[in-house]
Amino acid sequence: MITSINKKKLHLILIGTLISFHVTAQSPSKGSRFVDKLIYETTLGVQFGTITAIEISPLIGFKISEPFIIGAGLTYQYNKYRNFYMNIENGSLYDRKVNIIGSRFFARYYFFNSFSESSLLNKLFLHAEYEHLAYKQNYKVDSNGKFVDVFGIPYSTGNETIIIPGLLVGAGIKQNIGIRTYASILFLYNLNETNNTPYRNPVVRIGLGYGL
Repeated sequence: MITSINKKKLHLILIGTLISFHVTAQSPSKGSRFVDKLIYETTLGVQFGTITAIEISPLIGFKISEPFIIGAGLTYQYNKYRNFYMNIENGSLYDRKVNIIGSRFFARYYFFNSFSESSLLNKLFLHAEYEHLAYKQNYKVDSNGKFVDVFGIPYSTGNETIIIPGLLVGAGIKQNIGIRTYASILFLYNLNETNNTPYRNPVVRIGLGYGL
């Protein structure tokens, strides 16, 4: 299990690594106006199975340099966990269905022309982000409750707000589809996955964007 101190250290190391890529990069930014340094992207994420998760997340980024981008975004997620709760009195099973809202802050490093001109590695980018999610559920933790979840935690009926921070790292592939427009696929791993996290590793997102 990763301790909170180690998580903070890892977070700093990841951001420091991305910043070091930026410092050593030699490519100047193409645009000189502020608006030319912005990128816009919408990502979609889906997961099916015992957990059904659907996500749509718009974001905006700023090009510190041509390969290095920082930014922020919002997210909406629908999550259904099949047979998540059980009534210990009669054995009945209940799904958990929640609507999740949140925000995220991210940093990316694009390799662009770091490799030979024909290399597919030029399409790769690194990604690190902090995510803050919140949702309300119709059960609240109660040691005397008559419901238990799949982790054995007791609940009773009643509203409870759950806050979930996440630290995600990974890499993606970008493909240009027009002038400054692109599609991407991103593979992430949440280093702070908990019982309350509404999805499970690995995380896959598909994005459409403008500005690169």
